[in-house]
Amino acid sequence: MAKSNECLKQIFSSKIDSLIEENFNINNSISNMVSFSKPNMKRFTFILNGNKYDVVIKNSSPMIIINGIKILSDGKLSIALNLINNHKVFDYDKSYVREKKIYEHIDNSLKKIMIPYYGSYKNQIVLKNIIIDNKYNYKKIIKELIKLHCFYYKNNKVVSLLKLNNPSIKDYKKARKVILKMYRQLDNKIDKEIEIEDFINNMDIYISKYKKHQTLTHNDLSPRNIFMDDNNLYIYDWELSSYQNPEHDLIELLVYSLNEMKSEEAKELIKMYREELYSKINVEYDNKEYKELLIINLKKFIAIRLTMLRIANKKIKMDFIDELIYNCNKLYQIIKEMY
Repeated sequence: MAKSNECLKQIFSSKIDSLIEENFNINNSISNMVSFSKPNMKRFTFILNGNKYDVVIKNSSPMIIINGIKILSDGKLSIALNLINNHKVFDYDKSYVREKKIYEHIDNSLKKIMIPYYGSYKNQIVLKNIIIDNKYNYKKIIKELIKLHCFYYKNNKVVSLLKLNNPSIKDYKKARKVILKMYRQLDNKIDKEIEIEDFINNMDIYISKYKKHQTLTHNDLSPRNIFMDDNNLYIYDWELSSYQNPEHDLIELLVYSLNEMKSEEAKELIKMYREELYSKINVEYDNKEYKELLIINLKKFIAIRLTMLRIANKKIKMDFIDELIYNCNKLYQIIKEMY
């Protein structure tokens, strides 16, 4: 309890009047998700100046970024320097600042899906299983995503307000060499048809095609960051939030969840997202363009995020990696079948 008070006092200058610890086990799945020397996260209610607040204290090492760079570079100084120099493309720079800004400045109409999520404990992380076996109402998640994506669509002022990550085309061009070097360390489990090396070599060109089609995205939309019960949906852990194509969130949600659904359900969610989002933002892409947009975001996920996870998996065993690879290959085929 004392450490939790310390975390909160660092965030709020006023004195915390009282703090009540609550169970936050997400349908008993937290213990299956991540194993820590202390529980992964705890939910608290605290009283500040007579007002009641809910907060979830994040349980992660303050050295996580440095340790992550060490793992990804595998002791190679040149790769470590490239990771540091290309921090925008890899999403990890100043993530703690970004998350705090999200909770401070997100529009009130969107706060109902968020739980304030701050703090840090000095303990080591041992990843075991990120894919959670819970059943989710994916249509409800999609509808909340659409609200978020509509509200901030083409509003680039939100980048500075929320300290969002927003790599430039120049940033992507500069990062190609190190991403390709990292990708070539891996076993060739991604279908050759997807042509990831071609994407990496030309990623600045591909991404520039839809660069104006951007909004606030969560940018880490896996089931471990979503909590649902009968009445509520919460999306938390916004430290990687970015300003990019809205479809990136859709792709991530499906990549992490395809094992939980049939192909027809995935197709229905893609169709629903496209129709409802585009009717609200008055954008029209034909089927060929929309297929390209989805595939670009899938390839971007494979080339950057999945590559980082697969390299980290060599040192920190994560039993969901093969499932993610399978889902990426499957999602590519689903998109091809649809369009």
